[in-house]
Amino acid sequence: MKIHKLALFSICISSTKSLLVDQQASFRHNPSVLAQSTEISPPPIFQEDELCIEPKGGGILPDKTNPLINYQEFPLGSLPDSALEDSMDTLNSLARTSSPANAALASSILRRLEEEAERGNPAIKLEVMHYSAVANAWAKSNDKNAGVQAEKVLKHLLQRSQKDSSLAPNRILFNCIIHAWSRQGNVKQAENVFDRMKADPVMSIEIGDYNAVLAAYARNGNARKAEQLLKEMIEADIEPDVISYNCILDSWKQSREAGAAERAESILKTMKINFDKGTSKVKPNGRSYSSVASAYIKSKREGAFTHAQRLLSLAEQQGAAKDTYLYNAVLDALASSGQPDVARKAQKILFEMEENGIVNTVSYNTVIKAWRFSDHKDAAQRAKQLLDRMERLSAEDFTLDVSPDVFTYTSVIHCFANTDAYKALELLNRMLDACRAGNNNVKPNTITLNIVLDALAKNGDIRSAEEALKLLIMFQDSCEACTENVTLSAASFTSVIDAFGKSRKPDAALRAEEIFEQMEAEFRSGNYDAKPTARSFNTLMNAWVQTGKHDNVQHAEEILNRMEEEYAAGNHDVRPNVISYSIVMNGWSKLRISSSLEKTANVFNRMVTSYKGGNDEAQPNLHSFVSLLHATVNSGRDDAPEHAEKLLRTMYADYVNGNKAVKPNAQAFTLVIDSWAKSGKQIAGERAEALLDWMLELFEKENDDSFKPNQITWSAVINAWAKSRVFGKANRAKAVLNRMIKLYESSRAKKAKPNTFAYTAVINAAAYAVGDATEKANAFQIATDTFKELHNSKYGKPNEVTYTSYITACQNLIPEGEIRTSTVQVIFKRCCKEGMVNNAVLQRVQSVLTQEQLKALLKDDSDAQGIFRPTKKQMAEWGRNVR
Repeated sequence: MKIHKLALFSICISSTKSLLVDQQASFRHNPSVLAQSTEISPPPIFQEDELCIEPKGGGILPDKTNPLINYQEFPLGSLPDSALEDSMDTLNSLARTSSPANAALASSILRRLEEEAERGNPAIKLEVMHYSAVANAWAKSNDKNAGVQAEKVLKHLLQRSQKDSSLAPNRILFNCIIHAWSRQGNVKQAENVFDRMKADPVMSIEIGDYNAVLAAYARNGNARKAEQLLKEMIEADIEPDVISYNCILDSWKQSREAGAAERAESILKTMKINFDKGTSKVKPNGRSYSSVASAYIKSKREGAFTHAQRLLSLAEQQGAAKDTYLYNAVLDALASSGQPDVARKAQKILFEMEENGIVNTVSYNTVIKAWRFSDHKDAAQRAKQLLDRMERLSAEDFTLDVSPDVFTYTSVIHCFANTDAYKALELLNRMLDACRAGNNNVKPNTITLNIVLDALAKNGDIRSAEEALKLLIMFQDSCEACTENVTLSAASFTSVIDAFGKSRKPDAALRAEEIFEQMEAEFRSGNYDAKPTARSFNTLMNAWVQTGKHDNVQHAEEILNRMEEEYAAGNHDVRPNVISYSIVMNGWSKLRISSSLEKTANVFNRMVTSYKGGNDEAQPNLHSFVSLLHATVNSGRDDAPEHAEKLLRTMYADYVNGNKAVKPNAQAFTLVIDSWAKSGKQIAGERAEALLDWMLELFEKENDDSFKPNQITWSAVINAWAKSRVFGKANRAKAVLNRMIKLYESSRAKKAKPNTFAYTAVINAAAYAVGDATEKANAFQIATDTFKELHNSKYGKPNEVTYTSYITACQNLIPEGEIRTSTVQVIFKRCCKEGMVNNAVLQRVQSVLTQEQLKALLKDDSDAQGIFRPTKKQMAEWGRNVR
């Protein structure tokens, strides 16, 4: 949930009013109470929309930060006075960037200031505000360990306060720590900090402190706790203000509890009644009404949009004039609601705001965000139309606050990211041109660049890869002001690596590795955002694996070795995960070499060892098991089907025991079934159909579509019967096809629609029937019936493979003579008429009919030697429908 900036500002002001005169003198501390242990599992980070985060500042204030962190150039005691004098401003500037890297930089600067103070540098006087600024940087950073890092700042302060009593922690610092835990979604730790404040015997709790915790509840939807804390405030004779009540309304807005919107409106009504009676000084404001309207929208209940519109009207009736923030808050809730046709509804409100003169850039950006998340086929174009409209309106009337900014462009670029990478690239260049023309509000940032690079990578062609590399080099080498908000990150380099890896060019992997080396050089030069991550290593390994060459897969494994070594040495950013191991396993499993299974299994065992050694991210999953299945199936071993089936049953047993990550799916079952089909063993059909029966049993028992056989599964079972040399296999194959049709027509298996391939597999099973004349006659009848069914069915039509299989059935199952000849002639004529003749059909016909019969059939199309050879024109006509 986004807390309005004014509300946050008010919270901070209210918590500092009593500190403005002498913020050091008012507090004492009890280290045993305040510095409780923070040895806890880092909670999940609270993610806000990435487009709402301010640009990273990897290059922020370099002249001011460099002396404070560069010990080589500026040893202890040699810092210029200007760096020390500006240190507070520098820390506050870093906090405003909302960047984890800059929060870490702020911590480094604080440590340098502490070291300077310890050496007796008279120019530095550490104050609580230094520590508060660093804690604030972590609170705003969205780092997954922000709360832990903010607590470390407090711990450092408490240690120093043992020698300097003026460094007693104050309310501002504690509130920053509460916000840090809140942004992570760890309300329990936010409460813990508040409890520590209350436990301090000399610290009186004020309304701002309560509001800080209420904001934490609001952010995470803890509505019941928020109401309980409000009651506690009242009992403590602390009168809640409008911020307090709005936090309560926001907590219901974020709540998933049934009836949350109704409860929020009930509180709103109570606020109004109490104000009207004079029993409360708190009058609902525009934010109050917008929170309740947003609560209805988030509820997704029927009529929610109508309720929201009603509340907007009610706000106006109660004296909350048509207000930009009020409407923007409703637009934001609508854009994030996931309701159908939400973008169109949001755009309707936007145009109403235009008519009322209360629209601004944020309004447009919010509706563009709605189009970004829309599944409308023209969503990207609609978003761009709004961008164009903003530019036109702002050009016509410069007093309108509707000029596009970096977030506008970035959102529109995001809309095109999955559909038109070159349009995204064009928009990025348009931003740069506008910036160079003097519009500093549209400077691209790191997010903008990374979206475009990722879009180009997804194209999977060499042109896109080269364009991505050009962009990377331009932003890396550029010194112009319009690129200063871009800090090349690991994600930037990784996208370009990915672009080359997907291009499938002969030198793609080599180019990818060169870019990886550039990333490492960028990191070594001081750009900490460019530090390679596990994803960077994974993408590079995948580029080498995609070549399908032994030496390159071996090189990918060497990269994996390096990841393991660096992780063991303490570099947790490159901790190998299940994807890392699965990439290399996939590479070995696809190679047709004798050692493929052994090498795949070795990597799998390393992954298991890593997982058992404490690396939770290396837990084997379905994909890693599927790679192992691939290697087993393709190993060429005589017992491959048995081993593959044993592995499949091991996966299922592990799944039943609680490991959901290895739940076998249709792909895994089909791989094993296909292994039996390719084995040609006498029991192949029986084993394949038994696995099919197991899948259907699991599907019925668990009502889980992941166990449902698909088209490939059914065809593989039929094919297993076709290739097994057992009596009655044609009947068994046809019975499987009939089951497939019955299940599909019952509407329980819409993804397993019978197709030409399945029918053809039955004909092929009949064509190679074994047994006496009676068995062969029965098999031919099955082949003929199946051919006719396919010809007349809604599931497909005979293709060139079907005709080849049926002519083979004629050759193998009809005794040589006039009946076989005439049957093949009739079928071949139909095949020519339907345009399904290819070389395989022609060769099969030539193996059945004599040259004289062929010439008679096709009116003597023989060459000079009397051998039947159709002309190119004839083959083009006869094969016109062959795919």
